[in-house]
Amino acid sequence: MPWPARGHRAAEPRRTRLVRRDKKLFVSYADHHHDGRVAFWCACERADRDALVALRPDRYFVPPYVGPRGWLGAWVDVPADWEELGEMVTEAYRLVAPRRLLAELEAREG
Repeated sequence: MPWPARGHRAAEPRRTRLVRRDKKLFVSYADHHHDGRVAFWCACERADRDALVALRPDRYFVPPYVGPRGWLGAWVDVPADWEELGEMVTEAYRLVAPRRLLAELEAREG
């Protein structure tokens, strides 16, 4: 993935991605709620999250625990637009990354 200085933490039973190791979380894989569903959760502006959930409740949801802080959940166990989801994850990175890493990302993107 294109994000500078990212780290990860294997936290059974989900994988997470962080800006700098053991720092701010921006995306997490979720398959641990015993409902048979697979999703990811990512940082998101509340207004964007609310609009997506209202528009496509079959695709997006407000995740437990982090949802009240503006996070978005996206089901990935159904046909998905992976390009759109990739853009969401990159935007999640932008929301939590420090300025120095955002500048590095911008330089990479040209």
